Amino acid sequence: GVDEAIARLEEFDRENPDSRHHFPSQELLGRLHFEKKDFAKAASAFDQLATAPWPEATLQSAVYHARMFRAQNKLDEALARLNPLQTVQTETPEQELILAEALLEKAGCLREQNQRDAEVEALEQVIERAPASSGSVLAEAYIALGDAHRATQKPKDALVAYLHVELLFAKHKELHARALYNLSQLWSELGQNERSAAAQSTLKTEYPNSPWTKKLGY
Repeated sequence: GVDEAIARLEEFDRENPDSRHHFPSQELLGRLHFEKKDFAKAASAFDQLATAPWPEATLQSAVYHARMFRAQNKLDEALARLNPLQTVQTETPEQELILAEALLEKAGCLREQNQRDAEVEALEQVIERAPASSGSVLAEAYIALGDAHRATQKPKDALVAYLHVELLFAKHKELHARALYNLSQLWSELGQNERSAAAQSTLKTEYPNSPWTKKLGY
């Protein structure tokens, strides 16, 4: 229903140009165009969002633009949008959350450039800066941190990162399943076969249809 949603939002915006919903509708329009990979129209909507009279909109617009550049494999352009945000002085938890999202996006760009040390540094900043209430951002950061440590042959550091997801963010089910899969592998590599079996058992029981369960061969 993406096309219908876009049509309805555009009609609403035409008929109500001075509505207080104008900027939220532009944000949603941008996300919908992004979903369709219509990057030009998405960029136009996010540019509109940046003109909103509150600072969070400008920050969020920059993050959205960076995501579009990254989706087009324009990593240098994405980082050029994200790097200036790191010097912004935040005043609200909402602004802090957006900057944490920006750091998470930056880490993704660095990972694709195979800059693993810089990626780890960015992820550690996410974990330090993200509000405690932003569970999904923190869970993603710990998962990415575990992946980065596994890629650089640091299994114990990876284990600690994935354990944070298992113990603190189980309600984020896709990430929880992914953490359990990686833990089952790492415990086995470290000679902890009972713990490996326990992680596998939890994964099979709680997520029988997960692709991470299927990767175990079940």
